[in-house]
Amino acid sequence: MAESKLSSMCHAVDEFVQAIGSFVNERGLEVPPKEGSLGAREITRVKRSPNDETFDTICFQAWQQIEAAGDYLFAVPRLLTEPAMSIAPFACARGVLEASAEVRWLLDAAADSESRVARSLALRFRGQVEQAKFSDAWGSAAQKAHAERRAASIIEAASSRGIKLRTNREGQTIGIGQAIPSETVLARDYFAAESDYRLLSAVTHSQGAFLLASSFRRSERRGFVVKALDARMALYLLVKPTTWFARAAWTYFVYVGWNNRELLSLLESSFNAVGLSDKERFWRSEIIRP
Repeated sequence: MAESKLSSMCHAVDEFVQAIGSFVNERGLEVPPKEGSLGAREITRVKRSPNDETFDTICFQAWQQIEAAGDYLFAVPRLLTEPAMSIAPFACARGVLEASAEVRWLLDAAADSESRVARSLALRFRGQVEQAKFSDAWGSAAQKAHAERRAASIIEAASSRGIKLRTNREGQTIGIGQAIPSETVLARDYFAAESDYRLLSAVTHSQGAFLLASSFRRSERRGFVVKALDARMALYLLVKPTTWFARAAWTYFVYVGWNNRELLSLLESSFNAVGLSDKERFWRSEIIRP
């Protein structure tokens, strides 16, 4: 791949992430979902009182992960720009995939509203468990206690909705609702990307065989290798994460009813600029509700 083409693609990916951010900022995350959207239909089912923030929390969780995916994707073109990195981009691409798959799992249109609430609470509970572990490792008893109280309140909220709790042999709650699928399973189920996730994880974890295959080339000096990223691999690290991020953002926009002509135009022009083929343009085969 010519260096000028790679540079052009890097710039286009950069512009795409910023365009998605601008699209949201022009509307505001606090704006209610559009009438007729899945989100609008679920509000009345999910909210039990005017002050119930369950629905808002679901939307925030989804958008937070889109922000994370966008941040990781934003870094990829920078890491591929000279002086380019040959290993770090894989970790960022993996971050895009993980965050994007979680969005699609949380907002999966096949899940009913109560299942979505259970998934939301499961993610919140997991977060507080990890906060407690971190605080314990950090040596902060006060922060650990705070996280444990938050976890207890989430358990109470789940119980009040009749959501099943998962417990260990000692009777301690270890999860809410159905277990959160592993990152590998989410990548497989929502992007058919199990092999991608395994590759990105192997490089991220610095597994020697994968590093040699993806991020090094033989040196002119016999028996030596040097860091270098193959042009095809650089292309992969731009194209795949861009499509994962786009799918996650699209899933959110469909959920709140923002899948309008302006969004379609943004996606088409951005994919044109990146140089993605028609088969990558998933939105064309999906039902559009302007």
